[in-house]
Amino acid sequence: AHHGGLYQIKWANDDSIMVTSSGDGTSKVWDMNILLRNHADGVCIPSTSSMRAQLLRCVAMHQPPVFVYCIALVSYVRQYLPTMSVQFSVPKYLTGAFDGRIRLWEGDSFVGELMHEGENRPPHIGAIHSLVIDERTKHLYSGDSVGVIYVWRSDTRGFFQLLRKFRRDDLE
Repeated sequence: AHHGGLYQIKWANDDSIMVTSSGDGTSKVWDMNILLRNHADGVCIPSTSSMRAQLLRCVAMHQPPVFVYCIALVSYVRQYLPTMSVQFSVPKYLTGAFDGRIRLWEGDSFVGELMHEGENRPPHIGAIHSLVIDERTKHLYSGDSVGVIYVWRSDTRGFFQLLRKFRRDDLE
């Protein structure tokens, strides 16, 4: 599990993976097929360390360590490992953190950060507390601790471009 507060859990639409965010500076990807395959009759809390190791698919370490408050699942790809006869999902997901940064991950690999176009700084000045992807438009909405909401457009590769900023006064 995590070694700090658990802030959010996201499930894939097909229930194959779960992604969690925590105050321990990590986000973790869990392979839920292990539970489905081994415990079809109900929910099981893994009791052995080997089963827990099978469940944990990967760990994304945020540098520097920072509270990871939220996650948004962008997509995931099914992969097959012939040497183990196992199929698993590799997710592409976003994390929002205390440092105001939105990071893009593929499994445990850091891909990049969402930034102001042409600038080398994150748009949010407060901690990111909410990330939501609209399934219809594929727009990302990010909200922070100072009451600012940003709207991002997703391209076909799953990368995001900043569209609009809403301040608290714009919404009142």
